[in-house]
Amino acid sequence: MRWPTQSTAYLQLVGLLLFGAAAGCNRTPQATYPAKGIVKWSGGEPAVELAHARIELQVEEGVAIRVSPRGVINPDGTFILQTYGPEDGAPAGKYRAIILPYYPPVDQPVVVPSPIDKRWQSFQSSPLRITIEPTPNELEVVVDPIARP
Repeated sequence: MRWPTQSTAYLQLVGLLLFGAAAGCNRTPQATYPAKGIVKWSGGEPAVELAHARIELQVEEGVAIRVSPRGVINPDGTFILQTYGPEDGAPAGKYRAIILPYYPPVDQPVVVPSPIDKRWQSFQSSPLRITIEPTPNELEVVVDPIARP
């Protein structure tokens, strides 16, 4: 039995690595559907206090490739989701959702603490669920503010 030389083994390894990289990079993005919405407090008012916070989605079912659609909440409480590029929407499917508060840069003072309860900030504890249909989507996300004494 003849053992491969060091250079032959090296070439085989490089070939396997290149093949693996090419196979992993050749994924076609999934179709996305426009998805915009508004975040409201449970009382029905737009959650303007959440301006600049992020809404992020995590796949529950129906999406072949793991993606993380996300959007920034505007000063009027509205947002537009993006997955691969600006405002491109999200693949159809069912998602868990969280809202991550905006924290200003270190050199800017924090004016008020986050107005949203921590349970909305974790995929494990957030009750938020969003379904993206294969059509344009108008979403309404309702959250509870922190109960202040």
